[in-house]
Amino acid sequence: MLILPTEMRTALRLLRFYGTFIVRWLHYYHSALTIYDLHSPLAVTFYQAALRPRRPAKQLRKIERLRRQLLQDRESIPITDFGAGSQANPSSQRTVRNITRFAPVSPRFGRYLHRLVAYRKPAVVVELGTSLGLSTAYLTMGLPAGGKVHTLEGCPATLALARKHFQQLGLTELIHTYQGSFRDQLPQVLATLPHVDLIFIDGDHRLGATQEYVSQILQKAHAQTVLVLADIHWSAAMEEAWTTVMALPQVSLTIDLFHLGICFFDPALREKQHLALVPHWWWKPWRIGLFVSW
Repeated sequence: MLILPTEMRTALRLLRFYGTFIVRWLHYYHSALTIYDLHSPLAVTFYQAALRPRRPAKQLRKIERLRRQLLQDRESIPITDFGAGSQANPSSQRTVRNITRFAPVSPRFGRYLHRLVAYRKPAVVVELGTSLGLSTAYLTMGLPAGGKVHTLEGCPATLALARKHFQQLGLTELIHTYQGSFRDQLPQVLATLPHVDLIFIDGDHRLGATQEYVSQILQKAHAQTVLVLADIHWSAAMEEAWTTVMALPQVSLTIDLFHLGICFFDPALREKQHLALVPHWWWKPWRIGLFVSW
């Protein structure tokens, strides 16, 4: 089949992107630790609460049923993008199926978010980047009694679908949605909140913008706040943003899961630590202490 010039350019762009992505993953994997290398009580507790393999909670099956439905949806919707755009499909018209394949959080990382919320019990969660609402649902289903998720989305079409999905999942009463650019909406949302307990940023992969959002959110953060940054190795700009966040004086512990970066602000930690961590020991079985180097 003859490949059109536009398709060829897209294929080459994706090949270059994924080639660089693999190199970044190999660098992460080389330096990553397992649970058996951890000494920080907070890091060990986080691993046991959020990453330790277990059967997914029954309530999360509703999200995965919805995901399967969306992967069959060929409806095309207009995309409004205020951020860095999509590497997989930068078109201004995308199918719901395509968005579901590339934009939302994966089932595995969605479960990590759900368990993190269940572990930390945040009353106030702020999410930048609603997309189709799957990550929002994972966060919301882990909330303690009285907890709320405040989620911001720039694209009107995807947010309209997300609101339908929240209704379908029975989560509408627990979620406040805001449509518009993060630059306009975030200061207004933060002004209404006494504090922020957990922040999930997954909607704008530009260096300067990410730094700006983190700076604003820190004004509402406290010692028990957790910051989760998605796609920290997605681009050179995001890696630089992640490095900047790690260097913040308020940050006491960071955990690099490659697709997610998690920051803790607990001042009780005497020394700042930065850990790259594989989620399962069998990713590096030689590090469990049973093998002897001769």
